[in-house]
Amino acid sequence: MTVDRYPVFTSRNCNWTSVFAMIKQPALLWKAWRPESLGSYPNVRLLWQAWDEGALIEGVGRKPPLRLVDEEWGSQKHWQTSKGRLPSWRPHQNASVRQTWSQFQFFVKRVEQALANGSTASEALQDFESQRGDQSMPKFHKFLQSRKGAKNERPPDTTGTSSQPGPSAACQ
Repeated sequence: MTVDRYPVFTSRNCNWTSVFAMIKQPALLWKAWRPESLGSYPNVRLLWQAWDEGALIEGVGRKPPLRLVDEEWGSQKHWQTSKGRLPSWRPHQNASVRQTWSQFQFFVKRVEQALANGSTASEALQDFESQRGDQSMPKFHKFLQSRKGAKNERPPDTTGTSSQPGPSAACQ
């Protein structure tokens, strides 16, 4: 009979970098550390907290920040060759996992974009919350996606004139 051996944690190695170094099977992490579905987050602030600080586990502590997990085991491309690797902590070829991660990253990237544009995290999160109003996170996601699509489309012609050259345009 084999006895399971668990790592010994001390004050010296009780940080996420040290914990990550002890992990031998990152493929098992998704079930424990994955982000929740969008509907499980009451607001953008808690979703961002899961990314930046780690989600709270009531009565226990925190999960690791998902940004650190993804830095360690996420998809990465070499800056010169553009060749990369698949994320070793997220299951491959799983539509549900892909959707969960994609929807989570949708908000993370927008907060990061606001930070890159000079907003503080608090300002960016407040802005998203005021936009969200009383919408659920899935509805807010859908709303922001539709706005993104609308920006890429040409607005309808409301002047009654067409941008297509026609007989009247040629005669002017």
